[in-house]
Amino acid sequence: MPDTHARPADSALLTRAAHKLSCRPDVALVFGGIGNGEVPVTVCVGARTSALTSMVIRPTRGLGGQALLRKQMLAVPHYDQAPGITHDYDGPVLGEGVVGLAVVPLMSGPGVRGLLYAATRERAALTLAMMSSLAAEAHAVSVEMSVRDEVERRLRSAEPVLTSAAERLRSIARTTRDPVTRTALLDLLSGSDPRPPGLDALTPRQRDVLELAELGLRNAEIGARLGLSEQTVKTYMRALMARLGARSRQEAVYRYRSQSSSGRAAAMPERI
Repeated sequence: MPDTHARPADSALLTRAAHKLSCRPDVALVFGGIGNGEVPVTVCVGARTSALTSMVIRPTRGLGGQALLRKQMLAVPHYDQAPGITHDYDGPVLGEGVVGLAVVPLMSGPGVRGLLYAATRERAALTLAMMSSLAAEAHAVSVEMSVRDEVERRLRSAEPVLTSAAERLRSIARTTRDPVTRTALLDLLSGSDPRPPGLDALTPRQRDVLELAELGLRNAEIGARLGLSEQTVKTYMRALMARLGARSRQEAVYRYRSQSSSGRAAAMPERI
C-alpha cells in the first residue's frame, strides 16, 4: 500500500522558530541545524554572509558542541573571550560580528536532534527575556519532533499488521465473484479512486440501484426489479455510497438528487 504518512521536513520547524526569534529587537542573528551526532548548520536568519552554513557542529567542539554533550542550554556574554570552549568556529562566528551567543539543544526523548542558536552584535547584552524566548522556541520544536518520532515508531510497529491485512484484502479481491466488491477493494488498496466523487464515478448498475432507492424502494424490492439478490443490492449500495462520499443511504440519495439537478441546470442554455 502507498505510504500516506510521509514525514514533513524537521528543518521547516527550525526555520519557523528562527524567523519567530529574529523578530525580537534584542536578537540580531539566529541559526541552527538538525542532525544526529553532528549538526550541520542549515538555517540562518539575519546573517550577513553564508559562512555559517559551512559549519558542522561536532560534540565537544565550540559552544554548540558542549551543548550537544551536556544536553542543556549554554550561553556566553562575550564569545571571543569565552573560556572553557574550543574556538573551532571563530572564523564564521566572529565574521558575523557575534558578541553574545546562546544555544539550546533540540531534544527528542533522551537524544539530541539539533541545535538552535541566538546571538547579539555590537556589545549588546544577552537578556533573560531573549534566552527565555530561545528556550521556548527550542522546546516547541523539540516537542513537535518528539511527536513525529513517536508517530513513526508506532507506524513501524503497526506495519506488519497492516501488511498482513493488505495481503488478505488482495486475496479476497482476487477470489471474489462480485465485481463491485473487487473494484472497491482494489481502489482501497491502491490508496485512491481514479474516478472523482460524483455521478460520473458511478457505474450504470449503481445508478440503477440509486434511482430506485430514490423512489423509496427497499433493497429486496430493488433486487426484484433488477434481477439481483438483496445482498448484491446491499453491496452496490455500499460501493456507491463510498464513491459519492455519503455516510448513509439517505445522504447518497440527497447527493444524487443535488448533482442530478445541478447537471440538468448546467445543460440548459443560458438566457440573455
